[in-house]
Amino acid sequence: MKQVTHIITTIERGGAEKQLLILVREQIRAGFRVEIIPLKGAPELMLDFQETGAVVNINLLGKNFFRQLLAITLIVNQGSKIIHAHLPKAELTAALTSFRNPFVVTRHNAEQFFPKAPATFSAILSKFVVIRSKGLIAISDAVLKYLFENSEILSRTKCQTIHYGYSRMVSKNNESELVDEIFRRVENNFVIGTVGRLAKQKNYLTLLESFKIVSERIPNSRLVIIGDGPLRKDLHLFAEELGVSNRIIWVGRVPDVEKYYTLFDVFLLASEYEGFGLVLLEAMDFEVPIVAADNSAIPEVLGREYVHLCRTHDAAQFAESTIKIFEGRDADMTKKYLQERLRKFSPQIMSQKTISFYENIFPNF
Repeated sequence: MKQVTHIITTIERGGAEKQLLILVREQIRAGFRVEIIPLKGAPELMLDFQETGAVVNINLLGKNFFRQLLAITLIVNQGSKIIHAHLPKAELTAALTSFRNPFVVTRHNAEQFFPKAPATFSAILSKFVVIRSKGLIAISDAVLKYLFENSEILSRTKCQTIHYGYSRMVSKNNESELVDEIFRRVENNFVIGTVGRLAKQKNYLTLLESFKIVSERIPNSRLVIIGDGPLRKDLHLFAEELGVSNRIIWVGRVPDVEKYYTLFDVFLLASEYEGFGLVLLEAMDFEVPIVAADNSAIPEVLGREYVHLCRTHDAAQFAESTIKIFEGRDADMTKKYLQERLRKFSPQIMSQKTISFYENIFPNF
């Protein structure tokens, strides 16, 4: 039986982690034996991975980095298997431990390998990982372009873009009371929703400015923000300065984000960049019209011809697109377009491309 060991920094409920769950499910269905090794954080998706039939090794969670290296060296070099690493710490761990078995990496973000490090140091570490690996998968052309333009990979790197595949997650969390409470608060209102970490990348300043414009035109509009992060206090203050804080529901980080899409009349993503934007596929799945920034991988997901792509920092344009949706202009066409677009992101296609990538760079796999 063919074996794959996935090393990943966390198995918390993030985009990369949820995407790995979808890939693992498809690999199990294709007859693979799959093992997951997370390195830190809470094992939020452990039961979901186990239900696919994968083995989840949480013995090293949160352990000293050098202890992790010693233990993982023994694990990844036993038997014949492919090592597949996701996210920087896991990639570096694979580069330092995989000697007998080859490894590949997936880059999930259009940003530096280590965002907080100087660019030169980040590029050196990234190239070290790539040189040690047999190949690299980028989740979008935008990610691949970023890596080349910022010298994070070498021109000779064997790489391929493989877009995320999507399937709806069935949550085991019971949050119905919280969802029902928020629904009561926004009932009979026009609800704009967004999901994302409260960080600079997500461009909440533009989002809040656009919501101020919308709220002046649509008095019963409400904004629901799912997520938490380092800018939480600053954004609360900015919303107060704009005079819209009483129209915003700050939900915070939740384990089951999918349930909240049913509250939204519009999904708004104003990010300055996205490696992919899994939240866009989630919104499509729940048939929520989308208004999004026209940058990085976002038009790859929505299609470059999508009518509600907006200039990244143009709050007025975001507001105008949102108001068009409220007024019902192009509603049926937008809904049909997004439903058809979602079909392009099949988990089966994503898995088949990943397996083909393994086979192309590992002839004996």
